[in-house]
Amino acid sequence: SMNFIDPSEKQAMVVEYWPWVKQIAGVMRRSLKLDASASLDDLVSDGVVGLMDAIDKFDPDCGAKFKTYAGRRVRGAILDGVRERDRWPADGLGGR
Repeated sequence: SMNFIDPSEKQAMVVEYWPWVKQIAGVMRRSLKLDASASLDDLVSDGVVGLMDAIDKFDPDCGAKFKTYAGRRVRGAILDGVRERDRWPADGLGGR
């Protein structure tokens, strides 16, 4: 079931979870050993896209906690953004 969330409620959730998304982005930036050109702002922006996607698609009846579900979407969106910008370190998590 799609949950049609009020835009102002969605905005409030983005504001509420933004520091958490920023924390995830910082952890991923370190764990993926991204170089200096991979700005934290870019990773946070990607993460917020994932967060908004999670807010749109989360089904409260699915039994999962929102943060568990959103965490996967946020990490996935950050990884997608990194791949698109081709910012993998030289030792190659990019798989090329």
